[in-house]
Amino acid sequence: MQITSLQKEANYLANKLKIIVEIEIDAEDLSEFDYSGFDMVSDEMIPDILVAIGRMYRGKIKKGKILREKVGKIFN
Repeated sequence: MQITSLQKEANYLANKLKIIVEIEIDAEDLSEFDYSGFDMVSDEMIPDILVAIGRMYRGKIKKGKILREKVGKIFN
């Protein structure tokens, strides 16, 4: 599981900030979910995935760059 795209859009006129995150989950990580639906992950699991990816990247960013060597698999 890893972040593959991260965008930040600031709208100063509306006083809003939008963060768009794309998370890619590979087959090995998908096997950890007890779900066999067509969409691969149940909607109820999305908040848990967001928390897990946040924990995975916490403390792994320096000067705005993700330190790839410090980011391992979530389910290891």
